[in-house]
Amino acid sequence: MRGTGSDTWVADDVFVPDYRAVSLGAIAEGTLPPTADGPMYRLPAVVAVMVPLLAPLLGVGRAALRFVADNAQTKRLAGTTISRQRESVGLQIRIAEAAMRLSTARLHAFDMAASVDDAAVDGRTFGYAARAEFRARLGYAAQQVVEALSILVDAHGAGSFAESSQLQQYWRDANIRRLPG
Repeated sequence: MRGTGSDTWVADDVFVPDYRAVSLGAIAEGTLPPTADGPMYRLPAVVAVMVPLLAPLLGVGRAALRFVADNAQTKRLAGTTISRQRESVGLQIRIAEAAMRLSTARLHAFDMAASVDDAAVDGRTFGYAARAEFRARLGYAAQQVVEALSILVDAHGAGSFAESSQLQQYWRDANIRRLPG
């Protein structure tokens, strides 16, 4: 597997004081007491951590969409009488489909973020069913981005996987960084 800039740090035999340790069970159940007063400190931990994980994936999807749309202005459409990709209705439909998938993922992310913010302000927690729904929605949103990238790679053509193509890095990053669903 080939990464694009991630690093792994490992520490052996490191002392961690009890006051620096947090129960994963308490985080998962939403029973960890807030460390300070204010809505930000009442955010439901698991849900509040999961939603921002979608942001880099959405950014990769948007960058890939821009890359394909920009290149369609000058890129030839091989094996056809169409001189530029931008003139192909088929390609326009594919780009629109990818854009719709990215928009769908973004709408889910914003809706989930609003739910988390509202819960923090109201002091509400998320039970098991709500956390499961968030995981499912995150997985669905992430899948929409990955499928949009597959559409864009297909539309752009075989050159998508050239080492010099930014699109291959976007595709690889998104397919490695899938969220749990």
